[in-house]
Amino acid sequence: MIFLKNNLPWTSYVPCSIVKSKKQKRKGENGYDHKKGRRKMKTPIKEISRRSKLVAVPPAISPFTSIDALLEAAGQMFSVRQKVISEKAECTLESTKKLAAEREWYSYWHCSFTRTGDEIELCRCSRKHRLNRLEREILTALILERMGMLKISRRSCSDIVQALERPGDKLVKIIRCMSEQGRLFKAKLISYEDEDEDLCERRLVVDPGLVDSIIYGKAKYHLGWPVKSEGELLDRLCFLTRALQKKSDALEGLVRGHGNEMEFCKFSRKADRLGNSLDETLALHSDWRISNFLNDPESGFKGNQRTILLTLLGKELGHLSANDTLFQGGGLARAVSSFPEHVPHCMRYLKSDSNLITGGLIQPCGGEESLLTNDPRSLENIEFELTGKCLDLLGIDKKLAKNRAGGDKVRAAKMRMEQLVLSEAVQEALQMALTQSRHADVLVQEWGLGELIPYRRAVVILFSGPPGVGKTACAEAMAHELDKPILTADYSEIQNCFVGNTEKNIVRIFRDARRHDALLFWDEADAMFYDRDSANHNWEVRDVNVLLQELEKFQGICILSTNRKITLDKALERRIAIKIEFAPPDRELRRRIWQKLLPKKLPLAKDVDVERLANEELTGGEIKNAVLNAARMGLCRGPKSKINMKDFQKAIQMETTGKWTGDKRIGFRG
Repeated sequence: MIFLKNNLPWTSYVPCSIVKSKKQKRKGENGYDHKKGRRKMKTPIKEISRRSKLVAVPPAISPFTSIDALLEAAGQMFSVRQKVISEKAECTLESTKKLAAEREWYSYWHCSFTRTGDEIELCRCSRKHRLNRLEREILTALILERMGMLKISRRSCSDIVQALERPGDKLVKIIRCMSEQGRLFKAKLISYEDEDEDLCERRLVVDPGLVDSIIYGKAKYHLGWPVKSEGELLDRLCFLTRALQKKSDALEGLVRGHGNEMEFCKFSRKADRLGNSLDETLALHSDWRISNFLNDPESGFKGNQRTILLTLLGKELGHLSANDTLFQGGGLARAVSSFPEHVPHCMRYLKSDSNLITGGLIQPCGGEESLLTNDPRSLENIEFELTGKCLDLLGIDKKLAKNRAGGDKVRAAKMRMEQLVLSEAVQEALQMALTQSRHADVLVQEWGLGELIPYRRAVVILFSGPPGVGKTACAEAMAHELDKPILTADYSEIQNCFVGNTEKNIVRIFRDARRHDALLFWDEADAMFYDRDSANHNWEVRDVNVLLQELEKFQGICILSTNRKITLDKALERRIAIKIEFAPPDRELRRRIWQKLLPKKLPLAKDVDVERLANEELTGGEIKNAVLNAARMGLCRGPKSKINMKDFQKAIQMETTGKWTGDKRIGFRG
């Protein structure tokens, strides 16, 4: 059943049939016009209402001036129709008069709707998709229900039939308009909450974007985006990327059986609208490189393939975290699917023989072509990215894209080699690693070692030694020397309490290093590469297995740092190319470290003697702390004071007396 929340005011025009009898009409009394069928009544409206107890009659046909007037008139039409349907079995004069009033409202609303221009979004949408009168009414009734102006019990197709049924209408015709073959569904103006039910029992969902444009009075369907350059367009793409992410997540919930159809419909329609706006923008700026590539008729990349390219472009531009599931095979397939059953079909765009792969536009992260397969289930968890060729065709600078999508863990290296004080043995070992990284092609291809060693080409280095001897600083300096960013593996983010997630995070950290061409640094490596013989749980063994497998396939530069070398897994030893032991510095190295860490601007007193300071057995990290503490003591006396030898001696004492390594006791001396 259906009823209107608010009653509309009566108009001053009523059909003559409501007031006059048939005998009076035949005689033409009281100036009755047989052609027009209505006249201006002299009797007050309230008196007519009191005597006839009938509904209001529409005004003269004219274009609707606003969406509010259109919806109010539609609500009145549905209300009158419901009264007619409820009394259609009664052959009384009053029911006949109500039937005439319903016809008046039906003719008035549809004729006024047709005359209304495109400034009202509902009329524009109806004209664009060539909706007939019945389809207009279905769409309008759902909008009224969504806005709270009309109540339909369950919003099912059968309820809509009862609400829209007109005398003499064929009910099958109404049902057919709400089916998958109807224009409303094909135009994505309606969808179903429960597609598994019979058609009559399915609950309908109207396009949320259309409802929002009516409620908020904003034109969602404007011509393109207000951008003036390709840079602004790329920034604006973030809205499309996020809409596709939400659509993919909502569809994943439906596939798993716990999703919300209305939520999926909302984000799906939003993504479609943003995609249409993007197409209009590209058409307005055909001279842009991204427009030439995406609109090139010879490329053959249209529809879903274009959406996949734009989604992965959002990844390169950093609109979402590069680790988001949207950029995996399953996420990309869901982003271009219209319903759950469509997801396996969309996986074909990612197969090894697809146009995107064979055209060299997308690839698995790190270029691991061996991961490609034609099995949809295997493709679901493979992470994809744009190739360098695709970025060039789109006019995107690859280095700039990586900087924008760098993530929180990838950062530029600031420490330089000339800032470090290293022994000759450490310098020689580092030089070997730097040379292999810089001239890998010569070593592998020109010298033929790649034929004998098809894998394990990574430069894996182990830094071992006590704390404070410069392992972390040396790793960052190597990244700076190779002009690479540094990616530090964070144990707290890799380790996960849920089974299987730790392995995924391990694979992801290696993929991130490949994607950004970064130096991968595992600080405190013993926390992850521990001996499997000492493991207490099966999942601990699996974690180390995945680590060793990824290290075997890695082709970049990876540095492991630890001060507990004996706890590392035995299988790790053969995978390490260069082992570097960082010993505590001798007196000469300590003197050079003191000189490096005392800047020229530091206000030193004349009694400060670097040679005496170098006599204290400190590591580089402890010397750094001593310099900072001495500077703090001098600053406590005032900004213009100088740092004297006594400050340094006290700072050194703070370092040595607080040690819990060696023979020194914990705590400061009294």
